[in-house]
Amino acid sequence: MSQWGLRMARNRLDFCRKSLFCRGRLASKCWTGRLERFSLVYIAYQPSSKSTSVFSTDRRGLKSPREMFRGTVSKSVYRRPLSAAPAGEKRRTISRRKVRRAVVSTSGFVSRLETLYREYVERHDTSAFLSEVGRYYTQATLLRLAFSVSVEVRRAVVLALGFLGDYEANATFGRLLKDDDRSVRLLAENGIKNVWSRGGNERQRRALRRVMRSIAVGNFDEAVRLANILLEEAPRYAEARNQRAIALFGLKQYEEAIEDSAQVLEINPFHFGACVGIGHAYLQLDEPFLAICAFHHALKLNPNLELARLQIARIERKLKTEE
Repeated sequence: MSQWGLRMARNRLDFCRKSLFCRGRLASKCWTGRLERFSLVYIAYQPSSKSTSVFSTDRRGLKSPREMFRGTVSKSVYRRPLSAAPAGEKRRTISRRKVRRAVVSTSGFVSRLETLYREYVERHDTSAFLSEVGRYYTQATLLRLAFSVSVEVRRAVVLALGFLGDYEANATFGRLLKDDDRSVRLLAENGIKNVWSRGGNERQRRALRRVMRSIAVGNFDEAVRLANILLEEAPRYAEARNQRAIALFGLKQYEEAIEDSAQVLEINPFHFGACVGIGHAYLQLDEPFLAICAFHHALKLNPNLELARLQIARIERKLKTEE
């Protein structure tokens, strides 16, 4: 066992003894004042079972701190060997997502969030749900819980962040677009569009809303003018550049729209809307192969874009008939 692992185990052991454990039993109230119960998750190599396991301690089958740290704690849990395996035995690894979900699934916060989400499903009271979530959780906590093993927790997190989150949640939404649960994917698709417009400061967000209103009424020239003013002040405001690309597309300036959309993807690599815009612009320029590539990239970012999938099928059928 490395010196780093020994030091880490010793620090965690001291923390457990001082803060959480009392005569070998888990304290009923955590020092944060919010957790209903507290569980510690450790990654250890167990020679007896010849496998890597994630095990936790809770009220049932509680182990003493000495027993908990008897295993070898790994230096890192992100796709690296957990510990030196005995001779003749293969070393094991565990993925980042599994570790994150294993850690967050044992927290008392999770059970509270599940309860709040179930109440929301029964009552459909969005304001009460958001009020309770905002009372007990910060955005950082919600972003951590987004990788929970519980489907209800992931749904609750995505729903809450869609209303309360800012642009920092963009990357988390981007990964949840590929979640196993369809409801999580749909909520993530709606939520990520909301956080795209929450970049910048309040004055810049008001200017962005004026650009979007001009596009909605078909006043593309005014939208481009307002977007130019906004981008002079905030050149890395991805959504402002995306809205200018939409206005340029409306003015049939397709090459300029493609250039703006490409810059959007450089700033925000999760912006599947910019990929779709590039695909439509290439179709107008009679570049079907480039359009297919753009739509495929959009599907890679967001597999739920059925319209992009239909566009690819339509273009391929058209190319076959032309042959």
